Amino acid sequence: MDDGDTGFLVMERGITINDKTKATTQDFVVFANIGERVVIEAREKAHLLVLNGEPIHEPVVQSGPFVMNSEREIAHAFADFDSGKFGYLGLNPGEPPRRK
Repeated sequence: MDDGDTGFLVMERGITINDKTKATTQDFVVFANIGERVVIEAREKAHLLVLNGEPIHEPVVQSGPFVMNSEREIAHAFADFDSGKFGYLGLNPGEPPRRK
């Protein structure tokens, strides 16, 4: 990971990070973007998803499956979804999507 990038870790099972931080399946780990070395030790057989990228330096709002820059954009995404603009999966043709 390049200096300045932000790293993320999602895991299944338990791990230890840098001999001190313990994380489990319910945790989402965000690493500081300071170029530090990270050592991960699995306490049992584990599956890890490691992601990284340049910070976008913009506001981030998340609701349901959507990630946008504002609550207004989130509302618009839900409206588009409800109107069928995202298409239909696993539904009868013409049936509107259902949200819980």
